[in-house]
Amino acid sequence: VIGVECSTLAAQELFDEYIGTGNYTIENRSTTCSIYSAYDNRLVVIVCDIFADELTPSLIGGHVSFVWDRAALTALHPANHLRYIEKLRQLSEVHSQYLISVYWHPEPPDQGPPFSISTECISKLFPHDQVLQLDDIDAKNERWADTAFEQLRECCYCIET
Repeated sequence: VIGVECSTLAAQELFDEYIGTGNYTIENRSTTCSIYSAYDNRLVVIVCDIFADELTPSLIGGHVSFVWDRAALTALHPANHLRYIEKLRQLSEVHSQYLISVYWHPEPPDQGPPFSISTECISKLFPHDQVLQLDDIDAKNERWADTAFEQLRECCYCIET
């Protein structure tokens, strides 16, 4: 399993909590890129900017065939959505699958994060791919109770390229 995370703190907390302090290694590749690994490199998290030039297939061990995006796209400003999808395509095999979870709310598209992403937006980001909506649930729960969003939905899509 190879993950990409932009927050050093998030990676550190993940490994400390689930792997255990001292039971993993950290390789600092550059001032902006670190690699956390455990279980003989069967679990690897690369901490860097998703748009960094150094984030290449060779850094992650080759092109990937499956991508799970748990709210990364919806955390990005809409101006960066296409750029993000292009980066995923650079890292993926020609025929691959993406499992993408996003949030939708009726507020203006540039109000967020989470930024609202509709089914129409997903279709525009993947115009030549097969898009299947897997789920659409009410996400207005305790985590989001104090936000200004009156309505919040979490939608999950499977995209086959």
